Amino acid sequence: VVLHGIGLNIGGADPLSQTYLKGLRQLIAEFKPSVVSDHLCFTQAQGVQSYELLPLVLNRSTLDHVVERVDSVQNFLGCRYSLENVSSYVDYKESSIPEGEFLSEVAQRTGCGILLDVNNVYVSAKNFARDPEADLARYNLGSVTQIHIAGHSVKEDFLFDTHDETVCDAVWILLTDVLQGLRQSSNSDRDDIPFIFE
Repeated sequence: VVLHGIGLNIGGADPLSQTYLKGLRQLIAEFKPSVVSDHLCFTQAQGVQSYELLPLVLNRSTLDHVVERVDSVQNFLGCRYSLENVSSYVDYKESSIPEGEFLSEVAQRTGCGILLDVNNVYVSAKNFARDPEADLARYNLGSVTQIHIAGHSVKEDFLFDTHDETVCDAVWILLTDVLQGLRQSSNSDRDDIPFIFE
């Protein structure tokens, strides 16, 4: 069993919901999941819930903010938490850290895991004319606790993580790169990582 949420708001400025966290802690105690995760994003501001996975400004101050909140969540839940990279459709001028490096540093500083969504790496890279393999290489695979892949839609040369198409060949190739990297990882046995095919 794995638990995967969309409402933690780890990157938001609003206080973390104690009601949400207490409910999650109760679920963890009952089901004892192998991975508990949410998304590296924000989902609300000034008390208004968006129900969307909104991308963060990826810079030093945001990184410190996320690290503080991840530490708080893990201490409250009493277990390791994992964060998933999201698909991006907008970018910020203030961003100065690539997402893979950002998430890897959060993991290094807090001990949290990375839920690596390979399709999201591909979608974000293509939407901003970057090399998906170069973006993927920025992730510390030693922190990966779970892997997602899914299909995406293409509309007017822009990619959307809709989960309503088959997984494209390029994403399968990226997944092969991830699996090879995990086999070469020396920090632990990497055969225990759950896969979610969406």
